[in-house]
Amino acid sequence: MKSKLLCTLVLLLPILSVHAEPTCPLMEGTQIIIGASQEVFSSKNSGVKKEELLKQLSNNPQAEKYIPLLTEIVNEIYQLDALNPKIYAAYRTELCFAEQKYETEVKQIDFSKASPLLKACESDSNPTVCAMKVVHKISSIPESL
Repeated sequence: MKSKLLCTLVLLLPILSVHAEPTCPLMEGTQIIIGASQEVFSSKNSGVKKEELLKQLSNNPQAEKYIPLLTEIVNEIYQLDALNPKIYAAYRTELCFAEQKYETEVKQIDFSKASPLLKACESDSNPTVCAMKVVHKISSIPESL
């Protein structure tokens, strides 16, 4: 499982290495979020320790410029008891979009406030949209980015 996560992230990273701006470069960031969140959830559910996962990332030179984003993803997912990975990915993707215009506000978001709202999205009729709206409920970022 460890090598599968590392391989997935390593395969995504060459595509991304041409850009380097915000913590979450828009197109590249969304690709990383979707792939990494599923792999991190899978690793967590398989019993891989958070520290082990973070060590793998820090030892990968290709991941260097994405370490802040990947570290946030790992830390947030390991804070959760359980959550549908698609809900988390929708929330994280919306954060990525918001960061393009509201970088300061995004950096101030406290994930512990988002966590229970994301869990509630599992019973929503449209969990993806619900997860995206969580970003705006816990911040001063307007819904119409």
